Amino acid sequence: SFAALPLRIRDEGVGVLGLASREGRNFEGQAEFLEALSNEIAAGLQNALLYEEVRRHEVELEGRVIERTEQLEAANRELETFSYSVSHDLRAPLRHISGYVSLLERSALALDERSRRYIGVIKESTERMDTLVDDLLEFSRMGRAEIHRSRVDLRELVEEVREELKSDAGG
Repeated sequence: SFAALPLRIRDEGVGVLGLASREGRNFEGQAEFLEALSNEIAAGLQNALLYEEVRRHEVELEGRVIERTEQLEAANRELETFSYSVSHDLRAPLRHISGYVSLLERSALALDERSRRYIGVIKESTERMDTLVDDLLEFSRMGRAEIHRSRVDLRELVEEVREELKSDAGG
């Protein structure tokens, strides 16, 4: 005797459960049991296929994460190199400007008040630019540093920015 039951996953045939017996048997009395067994085997196959698909996606995602991490690290290295180069290139003209401003300050007696004020603005601006270059370098190193959270008083920050921009905005 032989009985064959289809194994179906989502109404798609994926195999056959075959039962054989040397003796002549009538499987009709066990049809309900065999159908339930067939459904359980199909569900087990479906779970195995889903698990394999999930595992394949997991391996693929891990590969993507590794690739993206390497790209991000390379971009951070490039950014750090760029920031260092830019800051180095900006320092030389700043030193020249600062040096000439110092020379002008020494001879400030020959200058009128307005010219002395201009020299003061130039001096403050070069000092500010030097601070910005230092901040740029510090910022470029942040990728390697551990993050420390802290509270920031936004009103104070906004007020500082307003003060910095006040002279540019004409009051």
